[in-house]
Amino acid sequence: MPRTPYAALLTAALFSTACLDTSGSQVVTLTFDFSDPALGLGDGWTAGAADVPADRVSEVDLIGGYGGLPDPFATFSGIRESGTSIEGSLFVFHKKWVQSPWGPGTQFRVLVDMAIVTSQHAECTTGPGPNVIIKAGAASEEPVVTTDGQGILRFSLDKGTGASGGRFVQLGDIRNPLGGCPEEGTWGARGTIRANQVETLTVDALGGFWIYFGTQSSYNGRHDIYFTQIRLGLDQL
Repeated sequence: MPRTPYAALLTAALFSTACLDTSGSQVVTLTFDFSDPALGLGDGWTAGAADVPADRVSEVDLIGGYGGLPDPFATFSGIRESGTSIEGSLFVFHKKWVQSPWGPGTQFRVLVDMAIVTSQHAECTTGPGPNVIIKAGAASEEPVVTTDGQGILRFSLDKGTGASGGRFVQLGDIRNPLGGCPEEGTWGARGTIRANQVETLTVDALGGFWIYFGTQSSYNGRHDIYFTQIRLGLDQL
């Protein structure tokens, strides 16, 4: 899997957002802003699917990639995730390895939040809106997909099942702030909650780590979402 050098941009981001918490330790924030096409921070992310039978994965019709947003956000960009859950369970994700300015073995506590654009309105109680959960995390180990003994594709990291975050984080469902629940929803933007990752992040032997984010669907049908930002709060141990 190709690894993406990100040291210069990452270092600039760290110096611009570093702060001290109440204990006196330095907490830094790493922000990937996909919404500005000029930054190019949406490039190089690899899409995948899990929690689906390996012999039916083509039916997911996975769409994953960086590009423009739908109206009324057409001047902005984001990373799209879209897939069809064929048996009421599907995990669609993106991942990327980034070079860090820290040495191998450096450890952090991690907080994660994101910004999204979806067409699922706040008052929808059925359909994909309340039944698709955002998950994310940072890890030294590359997240990969393998086939289990029942022929199901499984994500290698402990992302949890359903609305559980496992050892990483779950950030709520994909409904936007707009009222009502029209059959043809309007695209709306919102930020997620900010959550603590259970798993300690350790910088790997090459001086970097993996970031992933995705959508866990328990809806028997298709969902569609754009991610416009992921932000990691890193508290060195």
